Amino acid sequence: MNLKSGMPFWLIKDGLPHTFPKLDKDIETDVIIIGAGISGALVRYYLINAGIQCVMIDARTIGLGSTSASTSLLQYEIDTPLHKLIDKIGKEKAERAYHLCNYAIDKLEKIAKELKLDEFKKKKSLFYAAYKKDVPMLEKEFQARKEAGFDVSLLDEKQIYKQFGFKAPLAILSANAAQTNAYAFTHKLLQVKKGSHLDIYDRSPIVKIDTQKNGAVLKTESGFTIKAKKVVYATGYEVVEFIDKKIVDLKST
Repeated sequence: MNLKSGMPFWLIKDGLPHTFPKLDKDIETDVIIIGAGISGALVRYYLINAGIQCVMIDARTIGLGSTSASTSLLQYEIDTPLHKLIDKIGKEKAERAYHLCNYAIDKLEKIAKELKLDEFKKKKSLFYAAYKKDVPMLEKEFQARKEAGFDVSLLDEKQIYKQFGFKAPLAILSANAAQTNAYAFTHKLLQVKKGSHLDIYDRSPIVKIDTQKNGAVLKTESGFTIKAKKVVYATGYEVVEFIDKKIVDLKST
């Protein structure tokens, strides 16, 4: 994500915990990870723990994309409510999607403890109806989550006001959520086995990607080449900059 204005809170709070070099040579690797935010950092963490050689590269300074502007609030809910997702893709797949998100919160907590990241706290999450017309939808969502096995409670207007100090006609209280610092988490993850053959480079924009039968060849803005068997795009919304326009046009027709 290209940040347009203001200064991200996490950057002001933490500054630059660690520095990384620009890519200044041609390299080869099994996997190249494009994007060094929290998503790319987690991909790298799993790859190196699996013994897979990988290189990470970013156009910016590490973590200064959407990661530095993240709320760092962790919830298992995705943009589509569970009961609506069930209508779209079926009960089994929809519930699995929600349970994987729920599992991810617990897994991230374990990783944070392993890395001795203090800024990870388990919390509860409240999903409330802003208007009375939203109550039937919320009741349906509560039933879907309850049937799927989630630890949820349905709160009425009095219970909401007593516990949270504001008025709403109905709310779902979920037991499993968390808050963290995605920017600090990223830098902690990137210190794992740093300094071995596993390299991390920032301020090295990729300007060209040629995909081949046995991998890909990437070219940086400075003219250096990266040869990789696999490419992981961890660039968030900016992934569209790397997608071949012919593919996009084909899918839209």
